[in-house]
Amino acid sequence: MIVSHAGRGWWDPTSDAKGDVFGLVQRLEPGLTFGHARKRLREFAGLSPSFPPADRAERRRGLDRPVAERWAERKAVRPNSPTWRYLARKRWLPPAIIEAASAAGVLREGPVSSAWFAHFDAEGAVAHVDVRGPTYKGSLAGGAKALFCLNALGPLRPRLVLAEAAIDALSVAVVESLREDTL
Repeated sequence: MIVSHAGRGWWDPTSDAKGDVFGLVQRLEPGLTFGHARKRLREFAGLSPSFPPADRAERRRGLDRPVAERWAERKAVRPNSPTWRYLARKRWLPPAIIEAASAAGVLREGPVSSAWFAHFDAEGAVAHVDVRGPTYKGSLAGGAKALFCLNALGPLRPRLVLAEAAIDALSVAVVESLREDTL
């Protein structure tokens, strides 16, 4: 193996292998990912990343707040908003379904065109929030998953639809034309 600073890299004359310092570490220890190679090089160079304490505290501040509090700060979905366009144009939900979910209080605007779907506990408090967006699928940290109910208010319903996620339940509501007998 030949390492050349002026040539800015390394190469192995017995094969076609060559590259930068990260590739060299991965060549010497084949099981390492790029992230692991970076960590190994930090140790070698005697460096480690540092962040001012204020940055860490500011970033974590939102995670320490209850899910219900974060939910309450979000606005209802409104026509032609980024979330509305995501649900209508990318997820193919018709306006009637988006409006029904928003009116039921289970759908809110999230950041970066994401849609927030609330799950309520037995007492009617927000217990969990699913998040779906063009580039993100997950949930808010700190919640306790419960059933997502599009129309939980009113009389008992004889039929239950079970779906993997809230957005999937809304898709079923589209196919079935928002049946009144279904929770």
